[in-house]
Amino acid sequence: MSTRSQKWVLAKTMKGSATLTHFRLEEEDLSTDLQDGEVLCEAIYISVDPYMRPYAERSLTVGSMMMAEQIARVLQSKNPRFPVDSLVLANVGWRTLTRVSDMKSLRQLPIMGDVPVSNALGMLGLTGLTAYYGMTHICKPRAGDVVVVTSAGGAVGSVAAQIAKATGCKVIGICGSDEKCHWITHDLGLDAAINYKTDDVTAKLQETAPNGVNCFFDNVGGDSAGAVICHMAVGGRAALCGAISLYSDDIHRPSQGLSIYRAIVAKQLTVQGFNVLNWFSSWHEAYRALYDLVLEGKLRGKELIYEGFDKVPEAFLKLFQGGNLGKIIVKIRD
Repeated sequence: MSTRSQKWVLAKTMKGSATLTHFRLEEEDLSTDLQDGEVLCEAIYISVDPYMRPYAERSLTVGSMMMAEQIARVLQSKNPRFPVDSLVLANVGWRTLTRVSDMKSLRQLPIMGDVPVSNALGMLGLTGLTAYYGMTHICKPRAGDVVVVTSAGGAVGSVAAQIAKATGCKVIGICGSDEKCHWITHDLGLDAAINYKTDDVTAKLQETAPNGVNCFFDNVGGDSAGAVICHMAVGGRAALCGAISLYSDDIHRPSQGLSIYRAIVAKQLTVQGFNVLNWFSSWHEAYRALYDLVLEGKLRGKELIYEGFDKVPEAFLKLFQGGNLGKIIVKIRD
């Protein structure tokens, strides 16, 4: 017995700006004759995230499936850990059906309570965990610190900013629209917002953080990040989570210079890039901390949900076009 699965693969080498032409929809037959320990899952929600762009360029060849985490329902099971109809977090990519043999790619969906299940891909999923570890383990904010977060209206940035706010910090968010600036200040409670498209970032930092920035959580790179680095206080800490503004550049010929090195040395800054997978063994602790913030009303999220498997590439490209608030997710089925 077999069934048909759809998947999105890389249609051509990922160079420059990503477009719909970089992706191709394919179908394949999956055997439903499971072996002991295996499960067959169907996608319910699929996550799209900025890291997929450099990952595709660095690690995928033409014809390779795009990778992603999804919330899936178990259709068939020969594994007692994952019974039929249970929901799982599956790191299986942009596909509708998956026969899973490697159980390292599956995790039990955490207890969500009254929180929508889709948030297990957002503020209570890898997105939230990334924000949590970058902020608490690298930035290490203390009450009274001044914290700046770039892409503060995005999925990771909005969570990181709220964690800092819950710690008792003054938090300044940098965004790309007035709508995002309004959301992070009026809805999320940040102290100030800077629109990097219309404001002079350096001047705004001098106005809102006259004594310098103690902690910097960066998702963007580029000129905005450089402005923050140069305005940091002595002994400041910076967590470099992403560089979405540079993902279309040639990695061997970056457009940004090395001018921030002078500030890093002069101000004795700690600047660290990181990957959330480094803390895999303690994810349950971070989830509990994030869930507690939700229950306390200190962590809120927003989702932009696309409908249909055919919309996955379009949803992915939206990440690089701006305009979205919070986390982008694709709903495949109820």
